[in-house]
Amino acid sequence: MRKNKIIAFALVVLMCTTVFAPSFAGAIDISWDYNISYNGGYIMGIPERVEPQKFEWSMKEKTEVSTTQEHIGTGSSVKIADKSYKAVVLGDVDGNGVVDTTDYLNVKKYCLGDVELNGAFLEAADVDGDRPVDATDYLRIKGHFLEMFNLYEGSYLKAPERFHIEGLPAVVEDAGFVDPLEVGYNKALNPIGEGMSDPTIAYHEGKYYWYFTSPFGHFISSFDSLDEITTDNAVPVNYPIYHNADSELWAPELHFIDGYWYVYYAVGVGANHRMHVLKSKKSSLLREDYLKADGTMEEAFEYVGVITDSSNKWAIDGSVFKYKGGMYFTWSGWAGDVDGQQNIYIAKMSSPTTISSERVEIAVPYYDWEKKKGTLTENPTVNEAPYAFSQGDYLTIVYSASGSWCDDYCLGQLLYLGGDVLDPSSWHKHTEPILKTIPDRFYAPGHSCVVPSENGVWWMMFHANKYSGKGWEGRDTFLEPIRINENGIIEVINSDVKFPSIQDVVQNAGFVDPNVTGYTPIGNPARQGSPDPQIAYHDGKYYWIGYWSGIGGFFAIELDVFNPEHLAELNDSTKNIFTYEKVKFVGLSVEGLDTSGDVWAPELHFIGEYWYIYFAYLAPGADVSARRMYVAKSKNKNDLSGGFEAPQKIYDWRNDKWAIDGSVFEYEGELYFTWSGWEGDVNVQQNIYIARMSDPMTLSSERVCISVPSYDWERQKGEMPENPYVNEGPVAITQGDYLTIVYSASGSWCDNYCLGQLLFLGGDILNPNRWQKIEYPILSSMNGFYGPGHNCFITDENGVIWVVFHAKPTGGTTGWDNRHTYMYPIRINENGIVEVVVS
Repeated sequence: MRKNKIIAFALVVLMCTTVFAPSFAGAIDISWDYNISYNGGYIMGIPERVEPQKFEWSMKEKTEVSTTQEHIGTGSSVKIADKSYKAVVLGDVDGNGVVDTTDYLNVKKYCLGDVELNGAFLEAADVDGDRPVDATDYLRIKGHFLEMFNLYEGSYLKAPERFHIEGLPAVVEDAGFVDPLEVGYNKALNPIGEGMSDPTIAYHEGKYYWYFTSPFGHFISSFDSLDEITTDNAVPVNYPIYHNADSELWAPELHFIDGYWYVYYAVGVGANHRMHVLKSKKSSLLREDYLKADGTMEEAFEYVGVITDSSNKWAIDGSVFKYKGGMYFTWSGWAGDVDGQQNIYIAKMSSPTTISSERVEIAVPYYDWEKKKGTLTENPTVNEAPYAFSQGDYLTIVYSASGSWCDDYCLGQLLYLGGDVLDPSSWHKHTEPILKTIPDRFYAPGHSCVVPSENGVWWMMFHANKYSGKGWEGRDTFLEPIRINENGIIEVINSDVKFPSIQDVVQNAGFVDPNVTGYTPIGNPARQGSPDPQIAYHDGKYYWIGYWSGIGGFFAIELDVFNPEHLAELNDSTKNIFTYEKVKFVGLSVEGLDTSGDVWAPELHFIGEYWYIYFAYLAPGADVSARRMYVAKSKNKNDLSGGFEAPQKIYDWRNDKWAIDGSVFEYEGELYFTWSGWEGDVNVQQNIYIARMSDPMTLSSERVCISVPSYDWERQKGEMPENPYVNEGPVAITQGDYLTIVYSASGSWCDNYCLGQLLFLGGDILNPNRWQKIEYPILSSMNGFYGPGHNCFITDENGVIWVVFHAKPTGGTTGWDNRHTYMYPIRINENGIVEVVVS
């Protein structure tokens, strides 16, 4: 008997030439939306994927559906008026309300005598209505799942047409992509997320939702435009507590599907990594919808479970997408149980939380650029992080290739050629990476997602390193517009950006050359006994800041530094700050400052509408390693004498290390902070660091080291060999697109103290590779002064820039006594190098 069934099953093709539409008994007009009928105790005509409430509302009589599932399934109880029925959903043989692989496999097993089907489930299996359930029913259910047959219309569908690679231009043209090079775009200020890897962003109903991580947890922020990316007003993402024990949680991805938000993520240890999914409790992810009256946050997500196919193999980087009515899941996984190679898999989904087909392998590391491992040769070859997007008939998957731990990490592309999405031959791998390391811009780009902007331009978000060889450390999030070329290949815009030459930058900046315009020399030293000089300019006046604990702390002297009478009064030993007549003393009281502490090198800056004092401070009795940078803000707008608020520490919370000589500058609309600090906690070397600021008191990025003492002239210690190597006192000059930082090098206690220069070459300010160190000092000891250093810059009324620094009038001494202030004009030569005009 079994043999005959197998033979009959093999002859199924012959049985498919005649189409039988299912017949229903007792059809009546009781539903607005569905062709409902009764057949004994069964209610027929309910299609798959119908939500209970939607069905109840469609009925013309009072109807109640009893089910705990998302959809009405075969066997669900349906009460209409006072009568009860069992639902029959054609093709839904397992009762989950969705036609999937389990259903047609159950029919196959029934035909072979391996399982029994009874009642409503037998009715659901008999899709052609001819009794008995046979291979025809199997084929039609399978055909419905593969979108080649419609169970509810009783007709075969036209097989999807395959378009060859040569036909992609027509598909691209019909898709109607917006070209950012034609419509224009606002360039993102990259990196947009410091220390944020595996980025994910989603767009829904006019808002963007960005999933990000911080030391405080996982969050989702929302904003209206890609020009307004923010982490403010974020909703926390809650994970099951057991995930946070010894498990590694990787690469969460956010999607809005059928009215709810879902987070797909990998979690596990070693070979136990699997994909899991969370579902939002509400359709909204706005913070106000989860904020309780007591100020705490309601949990936004509930844990659904593991999402896997029947192979249940190691899986990471899962992503979901819809295409032509079907829903699919794609991920990176192992073929077996050993970590030798990561491949890209795809499967069909019956719901946002359920895989309903076997996985299909559509990509393996094949090209040499996909097989790079760096120095970790024992690690696997990698294809991972697939992300699909579509427009019209166009569908593509962007994935990451080679080891994420090395600079060879890059982005590849799989092009869909039409036909069955689950057929590997429907996918064509582009032969070259679409984005790879671009030295001096970013390194190891990978793990991308794609999102449209308001004007239809698609943008790619990915992570990368700002500098080479960092592996998994310091990965930041970047955002770049993309275009789809006529062959369907993604082109990332700005990835090959060319920076203007420094000669063009200098010429366009329009510097005034004192050798051309002339200048009035200042008698040097300009001021006696005044180390670490810093002068601020605002509203036509200069303010020379100082600190003296004997008079209560900070003060400023309001003067015209280019007026010989003003400088003469400063140097008049018969006068002091209380008896000045030509210059004005301004006390700068700072609330809560313990003046018995140690204050170094204060700087005064006017930013926005307020004054700020930046200074290095060491509390009384504290270890020297505790010295940090602080900032105090004026209490009133544009008011020096009204007092300053209590100072707060300004630092990179990820690297809270010894710091001095902080200075702030603005470039292209952004604030930056630069200072001298230790790499660790031991006083062996001072480096120059820089970070982006969100406001004049807060760093918004991790610190980046842009200079270490490397040349011999930067590593001199005089008679104190036990002291550290030194780069310190960084101060910026900006004009037009020109940016440079002048710093002090070698020991400040010896005659070898000097000024060096870092020249910015364009691009990302936080990329150390975009800073060029001039290989010689721009100012060192000469006849007239010794150990010049710790400078600032001011501009006179003619536009000439002057360097202000301290030095000793005589050489051959060790220590910090007898330092005076000197002032000389400078010129910027055609190569951007600062030349001090010493007359």
